[in-house]
Amino acid sequence: MTVEIKQSPFVYENNPTLNPVLLPIFSCVDLSTLGTIRQVCQQWKKTADSPNLEKNIIYNTVAFNCQKWRNYGGDEIKSCDNEESELKSLPDNMSEIFKNYFPGKKMKDCLLVRIPNGTSLLTLKRIMQKFLQKKGSFSEAFHHFISPVDNATGKSYWILMSKQVLDVTRGKHFKQQVELANNLGYDAPPKAVEAVACIFSEFLSTGNRLFNSDSIRCEERAKLKHTSGQVCVGGFDWDGLNVGPGGDGGDCFDSGNVGIVGMKRFFKHIT
Repeated sequence: MTVEIKQSPFVYENNPTLNPVLLPIFSCVDLSTLGTIRQVCQQWKKTADSPNLEKNIIYNTVAFNCQKWRNYGGDEIKSCDNEESELKSLPDNMSEIFKNYFPGKKMKDCLLVRIPNGTSLLTLKRIMQKFLQKKGSFSEAFHHFISPVDNATGKSYWILMSKQVLDVTRGKHFKQQVELANNLGYDAPPKAVEAVACIFSEFLSTGNRLFNSDSIRCEERAKLKHTSGQVCVGGFDWDGLNVGPGGDGGDCFDSGNVGIVGMKRFFKHIT
């Protein structure tokens, strides 16, 4: 029996004590399997404890990277870093960062998403529409869409975002929500394009519609004819994602299903 090892952009450490054969093999497993590998023997544990190895596994099995966006969006993604450079742009201590900001949670409870250079809400809409049409679905990317100022993102960066709004922010006024999230060390609130990118990335990769009953308050404001309010992103049902003040045409009320997500941005220049 022949086992094919998928090539991955592994960042090798200049450490002669690590096994050069095991490193690329271990880089193809998931984090749970890596934990099991550590218990086999001392040599395997030493190799498995390589920080760059864990970083590579997170990139391969957890992150929704630029190449994945391009796989779904094609030419909609105008600029895409090569995999090795993009991998290097991830923080080296991602597991520790995750534990610090999301104590008691597992990596699967969050989304690690690359926001490609030049991404806008309309870019994401076109990517989702292409995906849905390819699947033969009659659903729309957005059910209700009132665009705030839709400036495209600048340089590519990473975002780590929780899959649920923070319970402590539910039912609070927007300023209270931001203060509570900031006190926990999060970068709050998210931009609408960041929230939509994370939600769509999960749907593209798993078919799971996050925030189908909850809504995320974002930093932008949008105007309706007779009202205005913070942009909310949520209510993601079979007929699309809602984006706008209140998400469904009304004001974004301080209800128990409206809050701010835990989120961190990671900007690292790729050389």
